[in-house]
Amino acid sequence: MDLPDRRLLRHVDEPLGPDDRERGSATIQRDLHFSQASLAWVIDAYLITFAGTLLLAGRIGDLLGRKKVFLVGVALFTAASVACGVADSQGLLIGARFVQGLGAALSSS
Repeated sequence: MDLPDRRLLRHVDEPLGPDDRERGSATIQRDLHFSQASLAWVIDAYLITFAGTLLLAGRIGDLLGRKKVFLVGVALFTAASVACGVADSQGLLIGARFVQGLGAALSSS
C-alpha cells in the first residue's frame, strides 16, 4: 500500500496563510488587470456587504424562518462563487463578491 506524499498532506491540513493569499491576489491582479486600489475592492466588497447586512439577515431569519433564509443564503453564496470563478472582468468579480457577502450574511442568520 502506497502512502500519500507528506507534502500533499501538509497542504491539506494547513489553512491558507498570508503568502497564499498574496499569491492569489497577484494572480487576480495580473489576469484581470487590476490596479492595487481596485484589487482592495475584491476583499472589501465581501466585507462591506457581509457586515452591513448581517443584522438585517438575522431579522429576516426571525420573520421568515431560519432554515429558509439559510438555504437561500447558501444558494446565493454558491451561485456567486461560481460567478467569481468564471469572472473575466473586474466588474463581474467585484459584483459577485458583493453577492457572496449577502449570501454569507443570510446563511449566518
